[in-house]
Amino acid sequence: MSTTQETKGGRSAPPWLYVILFVSLAVNLLIAGAFGAMLYMHYAEKPPAWMERMAMRHNRLPENMRQLLAGRPGLLVRATWATLRVLPPERKKALMQKLTPHREQVRKAYAEVARLRLRLVELLKDGSLDEQAYAALMKDLRRADLIARRHVIDLADTCIRALTPKERRIFARKLKRLAASARVLRPFRGLRG
Repeated sequence: MSTTQETKGGRSAPPWLYVILFVSLAVNLLIAGAFGAMLYMHYAEKPPAWMERMAMRHNRLPENMRQLLAGRPGLLVRATWATLRVLPPERKKALMQKLTPHREQVRKAYAEVARLRLRLVELLKDGSLDEQAYAALMKDLRRADLIARRHVIDLADTCIRALTPKERRIFARKLKRLAASARVLRPFRGLRG
């Protein structure tokens, strides 16, 4: 009778190999979790419930919640910037000069939308509802949102008119890809109003 144990292969794995395997698995799970959280926070339209509860408990909004409540320009502007990124520097500079006035208008319009959305949060955070103030704020928010969208369309219109036919094909391809990714990633974005 032998006191040594033999495995099928003849040798057992050394103990340090199991430690390395465990550490590798832990690091991989950590990276996958961080990546998943990043995707969720990037594509979620509203912050997680625990973040909202924390913000309301301390009567302040965290910085990332402010960004999530801010207006977002949408696919047209993202397609415009995606197209500009692939153009040669001199062409990009010429187009940017044409778009500069529109960029300022879009920035100001969405800053107004963000300001009104933050006022809405302040109005609703205590739970009571002042009907007149709420109705006036929603009227202002609708108006500001329409103005901001009009500025975005003007910016995209100016850009599209200034593009060459080849650049327009690039723009169409970028817009199609962004629209497709918005549909595919829709479940990650939560409810959009």
